This record gives sequence, C-alpha cells and structure tokens, in this order.
Amino acid sequence: MKRKARAVIVAYLIIPALLIPPGGSPAFSEIVHPTSQPTAKDEREIEQDREKAIFQAVQSVAPPSVSVKAQEAKIEGQVTGTEINQKDRITEEVELLRMARKEQFKHLPMSQINRAITPQIVEAKEQFLAAEEKNLAGVISRAVDVSVQADIARERMNLARFRIAKAVRDFFPEAAFEADLKHGSLSTPAFTSDHWRMKYRIPIFRGGVLWNTLQLEMTNLEVAKRDYEKVVSNLIAAVSQAYFEYERARNMLHDQEQLIEKAKQQKKISDEKYSAKIISEIEKLNTDSLFSQAQYDLETARQELEIAKLELQKYLNLETNDEIEVSSLYSLDQLNLETLRNAPAAVGLTPGKSAGDWEHLIELAYENRPDLQVESAKLKATQFAYRVSLGQRLPQFDLLVEFGELAEAFISDTLDPKHRPEFRFGMEATWPFLGNTLKYTLDHDQHAKSVTQFQSGEGTRTFAHTFSAKILDDMGQFSAMLEVKISNLEQVVELEKTERDVVREVKEAYFNFNKSLIQVESAYKRMGYRSRLAQLAKHRLETNEIQTSEYLQAEMDFTQERGLVYKALSELFLSKAKLNRAIGIRDYLPVEVLR
Repeated sequence: MKRKARAVIVAYLIIPALLIPPGGSPAFSEIVHPTSQPTAKDEREIEQDREKAIFQAVQSVAPPSVSVKAQEAKIEGQVTGTEINQKDRITEEVELLRMARKEQFKHLPMSQINRAITPQIVEAKEQFLAAEEKNLAGVISRAVDVSVQADIARERMNLARFRIAKAVRDFFPEAAFEADLKHGSLSTPAFTSDHWRMKYRIPIFRGGVLWNTLQLEMTNLEVAKRDYEKVVSNLIAAVSQAYFEYERARNMLHDQEQLIEKAKQQKKISDEKYSAKIISEIEKLNTDSLFSQAQYDLETARQELEIAKLELQKYLNLETNDEIEVSSLYSLDQLNLETLRNAPAAVGLTPGKSAGDWEHLIELAYENRPDLQVESAKLKATQFAYRVSLGQRLPQFDLLVEFGELAEAFISDTLDPKHRPEFRFGMEATWPFLGNTLKYTLDHDQHAKSVTQFQSGEGTRTFAHTFSAKILDDMGQFSAMLEVKISNLEQVVELEKTERDVVREVKEAYFNFNKSLIQVESAYKRMGYRSRLAQLAKHRLETNEIQTSEYLQAEMDFTQERGLVYKALSELFLSKAKLNRAIGIRDYLPVEVLR
C-alpha cells in the first residue's frame, strides 16, 4: 500500500506539470520555465526524466505483463514492416532507374535495361555504399564483380567448356531413331504399314581429327582462363591507379581548404592595414594576388577531385551522385621513411643490384604473367588447328549399323501385320585427295517384306559396293591449310612481341619503383624544410619582421610541397601495382597502409 501511495503521489505531482500549458499559471510557469532559456539539450533531458518518472509510477501500480507484450508485438511489427518497406523501396528505385535509363537511351531495348538493372544489383550497390570506408581490397572486389569485361571473359570460359563437351561427344557413335506409320492404297487394295529403325555411325578412323579437336578445345579453355586473369590483372591496375589518384586529390583539396582559410584571415588583416595606411599599395596588391592564386589552386583541387571521383565511380558502376569514401593508405604525420627504405628487402629486392633483381623478376613474369601464358596457349592452339586441318586430308572410315522392324500388309489380309526384322551393316570410306573427294561404301542390307514393292516373298538381302568420285570439289582444303599455317606464324610473331613487351614492362616498373622510393624521401624532406620556413615566417609575422604576403607565400610553398609528397606517394603505390602486374603476382609488393 505504501508503494502504491508513493506512486500515486508522484503521478499527482508530475502529470499536472505535463498538462498545464506554459502560460496557464504564472507561478507554475515561473518554476517550470525560468527566465533563463534552457538549451535544446536541457529540454530533451527534462522530457526524458518526465517520461521515465511517469513510466515508473504506472509500472508500480499496474502489472507490466500486458503492456510489455503489446510493446514487443509492436516492435516485431515495426521490424517486419521495415523489411517489407526496404524491399518495396528497392523495387521502386529499380523502376525509377530503368525509366531514367530508357529516357537516356530511347532506342535501347527494354529487355537489355531490365537485365542491366535488377534488384540484386541495386541492393549490392547499396550494401557497398553503406560501408563507412572502403579499402583497396573492397574496391577491387566490387570492380571485378561489376566489370562487363570480366563477365565476357567468364562467358568465354563457359563457351570453351561446352565446346570441350562437344569434342568429347564426337568420339562416340552417332545415333538416330526413325519411326514411320503409313496407311494407303495400291491401285485398289488398301494397306497398313508400321516401321521403325535405329541408325548408328561409328567413327573408326578420322585422321586424328577427333583427338586434335579435343586438344584444341582444351587449349582454348586454357586461353580463356588466362585471358580472364589478364582482364582482372589489367582491371586491378586501373582501379588501383584511380584509387590512389582519388586519395591524392582528396588530401590535396583538404590542404587547399586549410590554406584558403589562412589566406582569408591574412587578406582581411591586410585590407584593414591598408585602410589604416599601415602598409603600401604594393604589399596589398601582392597579398591580393596570392589570395587569388590560393582560390585558383582550390578550384583546381576541386576539379581534380571530381575527375578522380568520376574515374573511380566508372570502375565501380556507381552514379555520379553516389558518394564514396575510401580508406587512407598513409598519413604524412605518421610516415616512417625507414619503413619505406626496407620495403624492397622484404621481398628480396636490392635496389643497388639491378641486374640480379631483373633476372629474378623476369623469371617470375615468365611463370605468372597472364599475357605470356595467353599468347603461348594461342600458339599451341594454332598448332592443334594445323593438325586438324592436316587430318582432314587423310582417309576417314566409319562403320554403319542399322536395325529395326517392318510390319506391312493389305488390310484385306490382316489389320495387325507381323513385324519382321531389318538390318544394315556397312562401311564408308572418304578420302579428300588432291582437291577431289573419293568415296567408297560397302553395304550389306536386309529388308523385310513390303506390299508397296511386291505381293509375295519374304523380303530382300543385298550386298553392294559403291564408289564415287567428285572432281575438284574440295579445292578449299589447300587454302585452309595455308591459312592455318599463316596463323601459326603470326602467333609466333605475336608471342615474341609480347615477350619483349613484358621484359620491358618489368624493367620499367622496377626502375619506377626505385625512383618513387627516392622521390618520396626527397619530397618528404623538402616538405619538412618548407614546414620550418612556414613556422618561421609565422613567428616573424607575429613580431612584424615580415609582411603578410611573405607569410602567405611561405604557407603556399609549404602546401605545394605537401602536394608533391602526395603525388610521390601516389606514384609509389602505383609503381607497386604496376610491378605486380608486370610479373603477374597480385600481392608480390603488398599495397598496404604506411605506418
């Protein structure tokens, strides 16, 4: 009873405070709304305290089971409704995107638009954008998933597998089934006929065409796999470059924004000094000029960021209004030059001994570079194609086997004629010879009784030898042989060209990596020098030893040097990515966060 009494008293004191308007009672209004205006945060805290007190008072009086169950049911309903609303929202967004796409490309088939924009694609994009920061691995994974070129390469692999299945099928006999039901009349009598037959053609010798065709298709599958790796490798290099450039542009814009704030303050001070006749007109003009240059540099940084953002969005299949935040790979305040110097030694490279590194890297390129493997596989494929073309000029032997039954009789004799066996056994030989086609057939054939040919007897059995020659009907075999031979020689040239290009790319990437290490260290030290000059200029400005324009010039030089460090770091990461691509190993030089 005491607890209930206390709860009633609390409710009695609090509930009127919620019901009486602010202007209803002057005394109460003075208490609840004091003269000093509370902040929004204070009002929220007061409101929360009121609700908490009321809830505790009601809970102490009434049993909580009903209200709690109702609240849980309400929450469950809200979750379910949220999931449904999420699906409806995605479906609605898909329809809007399809309509917008149709407005952009009026002649594009709607079926193609529906395949390109699906709820799964939109949901995957939203999940990617929902991540707070995207690291390089996540961005590359997204780019590979949405790349059309990668999809084409995957479809080529599927096509090669189907062709392999077709080549394997050609080793087995060809089979066909025929069935024939006839009703008719000969002169006056009517007849009925029921006939079925199985036919087999068994390849005995095809001049190695079947085997070489299978090897050719398996080599084409290898070509398709290596081509997919090549596409992914090139895509990784391009996406990495866009990622590095976007981070450089973002950092540069941040520095330019900080510089423009400093320039605004100094320009305001300069204008006040000029109005007070403290500085000369030349000094004011110089300050205004530096301020204008800072504004120009800011707009340039914004432009570079937008262009870098568009380039990155292109690979990620994002809209221009989709915001993207990427994880930073470095921080100038935490950059450790010693870690950069030891980076080559971690993978066994010694920048002072280039020849030994070249040999090692070139060996890795021969083993792993997709370009070389693609071209070598294509050369192997042309050799098998040449063998196929050569085998087509050799004799070919097939075994023919047929069997079945025939039931045929006059309706006046019987409505259900007896089924009699039929068979055929033979051999067929074909020989493309000097542009001519020679063909020989040995045929042993047995036919059942047929009323359409005679009215008595038990059928016929025949042995036949057939020979035919087509004169100069296959002159195209010579041109086909020459075309395959030319393709083989062209592929040899292409392989040699690719080999030279790969060696050149490995050496070029290796030198770029070494130069970028030196450039980062040099730019970082120059930045430290400019930082000291800027600090000194600020101190001298505070003691009125220099003019505002001199301080602004020192700050702009420092910002410019920071931009050169960003560019050097971007080139360093890019040289790593290019060297990995040159040797065909994705993480040979890991692109990791610099600490």
